[in-house]
Amino acid sequence: MSEPVHQIFIDILERFGQVKKRKLGGLVMFTFQRDDWYTLKGISDDSIFYVTYPKTDSHAAEEFINTLVAAYNKEFRETVLKKSYDEK
Repeated sequence: MSEPVHQIFIDILERFGQVKKRKLGGLVMFTFQRDDWYTLKGISDDSIFYVTYPKTDSHAAEEFINTLVAAYNKEFRETVLKKSYDEK
């Protein structure tokens, strides 16, 4: 990601698999796991993630992360636009 992610991204992850969260001050450390083949670890307000998956599933893993990013971008835009509209 080129920008730090917000809580919205963690909420999206919960729709696709199991998420374990741990609060660290005002941040959230998270570990996402899907079907024992894909793991993503990160922290809110950061743009760096650690991803693990079997080498044999690299194409599926790439498609999956693209799905997550697209869902995040769509929901983030909708949330920002709604907030902007509500403030008027």
